[in-house]
Amino acid sequence: MNKACSASEENTNMCAGAAEYGSAVMTLSLLCKLEAKGILTKENVVLSWDEMFKVGGWTPLLNEIVEGTLEDFPECSIKP
Repeated sequence: MNKACSASEENTNMCAGAAEYGSAVMTLSLLCKLEAKGILTKENVVLSWDEMFKVGGWTPLLNEIVEGTLEDFPECSIKP
């Protein structure tokens, strides 16, 4: 996989996008599931979202991923 992702700039960009998508879906799904079980609250996570915005870690792709993932968790209050 490493060789394939490094084979060209296009492949590198595609692999990076797939990794960003997978990690965002997994992270947000986990946060919403933990909130549903009462283990985590929105207040515990807000600082993390704010920190992410400050370091410039937010992209248009990530916005789209978050919106799509939250459709699966309509009761989840953990939103950036």
